[in-house]
Amino acid sequence: MLKPNYFKFRPLVKLFTLVIISNLLQFIHFQNSKRDCQIKDQGLLSLISQISRCTNLSTLMLQLRDNQLFFKDSLGFERLMNLKNLKMDLRGNLIYQKGIITLGSCLEKCKNLKNLFIDLSSGNNLSTVSINDSVPIVSNLKLIQSLTLKPWYKKYEKSDINYLIHQLNELRKLNYLNLTIDFSAPVIKDMKQQFYNKLKRQNIKLVQILNV
Repeated sequence: MLKPNYFKFRPLVKLFTLVIISNLLQFIHFQNSKRDCQIKDQGLLSLISQISRCTNLSTLMLQLRDNQLFFKDSLGFERLMNLKNLKMDLRGNLIYQKGIITLGSCLEKCKNLKNLFIDLSSGNNLSTVSINDSVPIVSNLKLIQSLTLKPWYKKYEKSDINYLIHQLNELRKLNYLNLTIDFSAPVIKDMKQQFYNKLKRQNIKLVQILNV
């Protein structure tokens, strides 16, 4: 049986249910895929609008794979003032560079966010988007403690690593970083120690790394 402060649902559950129990909810898990119905941007905005009525909500999980999301406009995350934990599966959507910028702009308004998980590892239209575009998603989250980014890019340049190191300066509270970096690539092989030294100075535990 689900605890009264936890709610897991799929699109077939009417959203007014959230309003009825909004004062109790602290944890919402929304799961949707193309086998249900594709909610698209307007559907997501409506969903967030309803969820924001849950004034005590601290944890939100959104499984939104294959939903034709673009993130062209505001998503309404600024309404989730007390949100501390956010997990988003955004694989297989239609997110471009503008969508990444929109996502970052929305998330920076979640001032109390401490744990963030974003999966953009497949699909979408991000072949021309670099790490310089994605890291600002979290650089303004001053309270962030745990960060997992599953990005779309596989190859890093030296400028990417330097930029990442610089941005870590802004995340003073960060304790755990889950990020895939292939330091076996010749172009950044000599930057491995520099990156590790930066993490060590800030006492950041690197949870995942590839081909080190």
